[in-house]
Amino acid sequence: MELIESHLYPTSYNRPTFMKMLQSPNGDIIFCGTNDQTDDRGNGASAYAKASVMCVDSSGNQKWYHEFWDSIPSYELDNFLNLSFDSQGNTYACGKSFWVGNGGNNDDGIIAKFDGEGKVLWYKRYDELKDAQLFWYITERKNEGMTLIGNSTSEQFTEPKYVRISFYRIDYDGNIKLIKNHPKTYQSGVRCFLELSDGNFVCGGFRQDSIEQKFADGGIYKFSRDGDIIWSIRIDNSDYESEYFSSISLSHDGGFFLGGQSWLPGIRANRSWVVKTDSLGCDATSCIETGSNDAENETNQYKVYPNPAKDQVTIEILTNINMPSQIVFYNINGQEVLEQNINTQKNIINVKDLASGIYVYQIRDSKRNVFNGKMVIR
Repeated sequence: MELIESHLYPTSYNRPTFMKMLQSPNGDIIFCGTNDQTDDRGNGASAYAKASVMCVDSSGNQKWYHEFWDSIPSYELDNFLNLSFDSQGNTYACGKSFWVGNGGNNDDGIIAKFDGEGKVLWYKRYDELKDAQLFWYITERKNEGMTLIGNSTSEQFTEPKYVRISFYRIDYDGNIKLIKNHPKTYQSGVRCFLELSDGNFVCGGFRQDSIEQKFADGGIYKFSRDGDIIWSIRIDNSDYESEYFSSISLSHDGGFFLGGQSWLPGIRANRSWVVKTDSLGCDATSCIETGSNDAENETNQYKVYPNPAKDQVTIEILTNINMPSQIVFYNINGQEVLEQNINTQKNIINVKDLASGIYVYQIRDSKRNVFNGKMVIR
């Protein structure tokens, strides 16, 4: 391998980091990240940091550079985490700002927009939202604005602690048009993102639904283009340490490859972790094959039976579901094929018009909690 170009870019602080790199439509390369200064105690902690965006040409020569912060720098840790472009050639950077003194110790989501020449069109800090916000991913929803995926969390250092995955939609001026918060968990999130050709998203990350679950497991989530959960899968390789996915790609058969970190008990150390799943997020161990012996899917919230089904499915709602509810069936491509309201404790759903195959269903209650399962239709 031959080194073609190498460049160093001096900064005012001692620990700059690039979190994301994309090539723009005109061939330039855009980087985003943070310009970080370590504290003077020698422990490696950050004293302050500014969110940064830089553009270089195809040879690595710097064309423009911007930093963002809102208050006295020593009170902020700001970081851009991801980049995207819109159809007009504008650049968007999204991320988070941890600000000590904004009525608490809170993360606020931040977004900046630049034109094709690097001019800052606007920068916004979303500090008016109730929970702490972190924007991990941004992409264009053409002619409507930008979609963001992130987390909303409890305020730092407060109890009870919770984290939930959140979807946001903004217009091209940065005004929030939609927020869709998913159910609270103790610690769950997404860190890698794949937009599919139909506009849906498959994301990898981690899941720790409650404090009783000692460690986080790998998590895979499929979302509709409107931010609804189509399915979510937990993949547990080890019960000795937390594990997570940090990268995802589409495989040739419609499934997914995920890379991350897991624990190897034999050597008692973390190691790289690669998982291959099918199009429903299942690997060899994370999903039980649904067959003729699986009479029903049951949790403490509902029963769905029989499974497999032919002409009709019975949904029995248990006491802690908030009525009214709704069930939605999706095919393996993530397309909605059946939707029906649930208004009684025992409901009969007619499925005789559905083609034979595997389906994912969602039960959504009146408080927007979502419960997922799989169903075979014969």
